[in-house]
Amino acid sequence: MTTILLAMDDSETSRHAATSAHQLFGPDATYLAIYVADDPVATSSLTWGSVYGYPPGWTPDAIEELADASTAVVDRARDEAAEQAEESGVEAAPIGAVGDPPHAIARAAREHAVDAIVVGHHHRGWFASVFDPSIVDDVIDLADVPVVVVPDAG
Repeated sequence: MTTILLAMDDSETSRHAATSAHQLFGPDATYLAIYVADDPVATSSLTWGSVYGYPPGWTPDAIEELADASTAVVDRARDEAAEQAEESGVEAAPIGAVGDPPHAIARAAREHAVDAIVVGHHHRGWFASVFDPSIVDDVIDLADVPVVVVPDAG
């Protein structure tokens, strides 16, 4: 059986990609939908400073609080994956992840032994691409399986 990982965000492009994947791979494939949320450590006021570990002032309670926040973020991301897959009309098992989207998507693909990853591609101009590299390009570079890139519907 074919297993497909659908990379979801809250855009029409990713929902269109999920629908296209279902049309391409059919109803007999197994679908997984992943939504990647921001890392609560990286976005907290307690950010760390490179290879030196936790900064001064971090207490075990602060670390535990961030771990709890991370678990809550993964749960919300899983809920978002389920919602986005449902909105696209594809029945998919949801996966919540936290962190850098390309790395999280590639890691999930390996962990779940998927046969392909499907991502939507937002067309942007060259200038925007210089300052904000494409997640799609990074997924392609990191993936161990084929990556199907679906362009915007419009």
